[in-house]
Amino acid sequence: MIVKISPFDRLVAELTNDERKELLKKIQASVNISSTPVFSFQNDPDKKTDIDEEYEKLSLFTRIVLLIKTLITGRDKKELTADMLFLQLKKKIERNYPGIADFKREIFLSGMLNELKRLLEASEFFRPFVLRALGKHREDFFAFLADEELNGIHLKIEEAINPQSAQRDMSAFNSGSIKEEIERRFKKVLDSIEEDDKRRVYKKAIILQSIYNFCLFKLEDIINKFKKPTGSVAYIAHFNEVKEYIPALLGYIYTFNTPPDTKLLQVLFFFSYQERINDEYLFEEDLKTALTRSEEMLNSIRGFNRAVPLLELTRYLLRDLNYKPVRMSGGEDWVLHFTNFWKKRLNHRYRLFDFTEKRKELLDVISDFFRSGKFELASYFTANRIIKEGKFYFAYPVAVGFLESFYKHYFLREINSPLKILLLNGEFYKDENRKEFTNAYNYFFNLKINLDSLENNLSETGKYGKELVKIDAENIKPGLKEKQIQIIVERAENDAESIVEGAILNLRSIIRVLDGILYGEVGGEYDTLSNYGEIGGRKNKSYINSLRAVSRLMDRCVVLLSKIYTFEKSKPDYIIDLI
Repeated sequence: MIVKISPFDRLVAELTNDERKELLKKIQASVNISSTPVFSFQNDPDKKTDIDEEYEKLSLFTRIVLLIKTLITGRDKKELTADMLFLQLKKKIERNYPGIADFKREIFLSGMLNELKRLLEASEFFRPFVLRALGKHREDFFAFLADEELNGIHLKIEEAINPQSAQRDMSAFNSGSIKEEIERRFKKVLDSIEEDDKRRVYKKAIILQSIYNFCLFKLEDIINKFKKPTGSVAYIAHFNEVKEYIPALLGYIYTFNTPPDTKLLQVLFFFSYQERINDEYLFEEDLKTALTRSEEMLNSIRGFNRAVPLLELTRYLLRDLNYKPVRMSGGEDWVLHFTNFWKKRLNHRYRLFDFTEKRKELLDVISDFFRSGKFELASYFTANRIIKEGKFYFAYPVAVGFLESFYKHYFLREINSPLKILLLNGEFYKDENRKEFTNAYNYFFNLKINLDSLENNLSETGKYGKELVKIDAENIKPGLKEKQIQIIVERAENDAESIVEGAILNLRSIIRVLDGILYGEVGGEYDTLSNYGEIGGRKNKSYINSLRAVSRLMDRCVVLLSKIYTFEKSKPDYIIDLI
């Protein structure tokens, strides 16, 4: 399996908080991000237009004209006053923003299209960055953002959720109480975060969410409504075709009002460029380029808002003089994502601790089983340089190592000789018992060959090793190369698993046959031997005792190997995911 490194771990491991601050300071000297609001209204959007008040402001002559129109059309004076106000609004837009709309023909002009394209360019620039930050790794991102804003709080949390640290500080070891202790410590760190600090992160989260929402808006849908009429050189879009999009666009831009500062943008770009972090020069240049481009794109959005009276257009199109955009919510869930990230990390840390403790206990039992014989974990996967140097975890190192030691210290020295005599001289009543025993014996007789094949297959001349060398030489993306290597690794792991499973099955077969010979009843499924009293010759009694000893030894072996296999097979992915 590939050992996965989370985005958060990659960022905090490669650059310390102080190093990131120093880099930010260095970049800020050459890049300036303006704090000018992205969106500003020409008029106060909260100011209500009262039709009655507007009517009272009209001159006597104008009111007389409206009265005459009321008598002629039968329409209410409020409606006529509103019509007049919309007419004034239309003239104001045409006078102050030429080239945007033709109200007589009820169309948007090419000037509007050009501004929308400028806005789309800004959206497309920010989109990949915010999608990565607020996508599937959102929890990692908010953990990283909080770490930047809260002065490396991850160090305090890591210490708080460290089971080994909790174990050292507790008077007696109890795994349950250790879990409770690290949860208590974690809560204490969270409670220590000042409200002002939380609000500061919240403000940053709001800004990011507003950029995210803006980037998700499909400006292309509006742009695609612009068509070039027959015989015309200019693109136009009819009001009715884009009417539904304009209020939504206003809402997204209105929400995206406060621009991100340099530090927030740095966090955003750090997160996106994390794979390049090891190349200091390239990483720094990418950050500078992205920050410079950010200021250009923010200015494009500001330029759009200066060139296009979006609020006035929306009010005109909706026939609502008091329309005000609704500021979209978002960002308040940063605490939830931040907390969830560390809760998962806490559980991972504890489970790894628990797994490690149980593994130690299991290794102690294995060492006792082999007495003076030295037990070592399997190392078949080190046969290949590509795998050895990569971030891979191989399955069943304990089980395979157990079988290697079992073969060397027990099978060859204590088990093979008695079983071989049984194979050659045993007269079975039932042919199926003889066949089952023969197959099981041959499995263990060839066990060393099968174990060696694990290493041989992964060597550079082996069937898997050749494929690995070929993949390593290919000029493909690292991620794709890693996946292709992983496929080969899994095939080798499957081979190892098959050997372990086969050993368990054949151990049980031998035990059943031996129990039938030693303790079975005539006519039972596993019967005794017809030459039970003669096999082994003059040392028959001693030989029978050796079979009993082999049966007991193999019984202990299968119980322990089954336990090892179950333990390693049930090991969840979170053990792999941890650093």
